[in-house]
This record gives sequence, structure tokens and C-alpha cells, in this order.
Amino acid sequence: MITKQKVLTVSVAAYNCAEYIDKCVDSMLIDSVKDEIEIIIVNDGSKDDTLRIAKKYQDQFPEIIKVVDKENGGHGSTINSSLKAATGKYFKVVDSDDWVEADGFERLVIGLRDLDADLVISPFFIVDNASNVKTIQGVITNNKDIEPYKVYSVEKLPSWYDVVMHAVTYRTEILNRCGRKIDEHCFYVDKEYVLYPISLVNSIAYFDSPVYNYLFGTAEQSCNRENMIRRNGEHLQVCNSMLTCFGESKYTPSQEIIAKSIISGVCRTQLFLYLSIGDVDSKNKLKKFDSGIKSNTPLIYSYMLKSACVKDYIVISVLRISRYSLFGFLSRVKSLKKSVTQKRNN
Repeated sequence: MITKQKVLTVSVAAYNCAEYIDKCVDSMLIDSVKDEIEIIIVNDGSKDDTLRIAKKYQDQFPEIIKVVDKENGGHGSTINSSLKAATGKYFKVVDSDDWVEADGFERLVIGLRDLDADLVISPFFIVDNASNVKTIQGVITNNKDIEPYKVYSVEKLPSWYDVVMHAVTYRTEILNRCGRKIDEHCFYVDKEYVLYPISLVNSIAYFDSPVYNYLFGTAEQSCNRENMIRRNGEHLQVCNSMLTCFGESKYTPSQEIIAKSIISGVCRTQLFLYLSIGDVDSKNKLKKFDSGIKSNTPLIYSYMLKSACVKDYIVISVLRISRYSLFGFLSRVKSLKKSVTQKRNN
């Protein structure tokens, strides 16, 4: 008996998520398309009931759900593990505390059936944890050159488009061919996942229905400001891995613009993390980091300004022009603005 290839593999990183993994998995079990997907739940050394719940789903849907049980290795390790087990034509990552839109996910799977694109991008929702308000992101509007569900050369992707994990669905073959392993035991690796295959992406498609619901604003999230300051060393590790990838990769002009945009945003964040900490050690680390980018990847160094918003452009320009001597002043201004904002919100 010949088994038809699955259309889409979904990787779910599962770590101590017993309270909410049901919502994530159930959102993808849509009757009209569930037989065309596989969901790989990677239990990343959970200490709660996550593994038991995952195996319950596997027992109930053995043709759809696979469970990989492994020691804790971080988000990157779950993607690395699920890619080894993936059989779908396309591959998408959905975090266990997030979920998909039923209509958008159904349209995605149907649209992928006969599609031949290396990268598919789609809008997504940011869901505020406190208010439950949903804000749509990643929409390509007023662009007559890109029609939904059609395949185009990568050159058609607008230079302003922010390619993030929540928006992307990659052809599985592209991810396997890129040959780069995502950092393990490290946060912020979603940027590596998005960047590493870019040098192999020659075709894109845009689907206009939101697919992903990204829950934002929980205290545990890695992007929480305090967590980012505490884990700034891990963020630096990701920056360095991405800079190394850029230096070792060969890009077409269009691919290079996408890569520079992704890496520059992460590097700017690292600079502002150092400013948020504000001590002498952070000043020295910022100077070493930024100077290293200038020496080793000058294209990224210049693009960090070119792609920045006005506020970030001013701060980074002042830092560089002053040879980092105004680090303390800019750090205090940043802290003052944060204090004023907090008082207004209270």
C-alpha cells in the first residue's frame, strides 16, 4: 500500500505545557484537512503531564500525530529533532502556547497541496495576554505585483517585509538542504530558523488569510524585557551565529536584502539590551560587539542604520559618532523614558 505524502508537517515544541497544549493541538485537527498534516510534538524534557497528554493524542490520532520524547535541549533542539522525523512537503513551527486560526490553517493546507514555492508567508495575529485583543501583522497590502496563492520569484518580496517565524512555512526540502543546525540550549533561535534557509529560497508565495495566533505578554516569555536582559548572553550567541551564517553564505541580491534585514534587527536589539543594562561592562561589550560587526560584516553594520526606524537610527548614530562615549547618557535617557511610560500606564 502506497502512503500519500503529507502536505504539511507542524513542529510543536512542548516543555511543561500541560495546561495549554490541548488548545494548540486541537486548533489544527480540522476535519477537512487533518489527514493531510502531521503534527510532531517534541517533549523537551517536561516535568509535568505534557508527555502523557502528547501520547494521548498520538494514541487517538496515530496517522497524524507523532511524539518525540527527549532530554531538555531548548527550542532549537525541538526543531532539529522534528525536522529529522518530518515527512511533509512543507514544514511549519507552532509553539505550544500558541494556536492556529481554523479558517486560515485550512486555507494554508489546501493552498499547499499543489504549490511549488520554497517559502510561503502569511499574516498572523499577535494576541495580547492581558486583554485578549488581536492585532494582525504581516499583511502585504496595495501590492499589485503579488497576488495571493500564486508563486513568484523571491525578488517580488517587498524589501520592507519583516520575515518572522509566525509568518513562514518552508518547503521541508529547503530546510534539510541548508545544512545548518539551530543552536540548542538557547533562547531566541526562531531568528536562526528563519534566516538559515534564505540562501536557498528562490520562489515565494503569499497567502492572505491569517494562520498563526502568537500569544504575547506573559511573564515567562523569552521576549519579556527582564528575561531578555537576564539572557542577553544567549541573544548574543544567536547574533553571532547569524553573522557567521551571513559571512559564509552566498546570496542573490534579493536574498541578501532579506538576510540583512533579519540579522540587522537582531543586532539592533542586542545593542539596546546593552543600553538597558547600562553598566560599564555592558558599554565595553557593546563597543566590542558593534566594532566586530563593522570589521567582519560591514554590510550588516551599515544596514543596521539603513533599516532602522527614526528613533533607533538616532540612538545608534549618536553611539557610533561619539565612539560610544555617550553610552551612559543614552542609557539614562532610555531608563527615564521607561519610567515615565510606566507611570503613565499605572
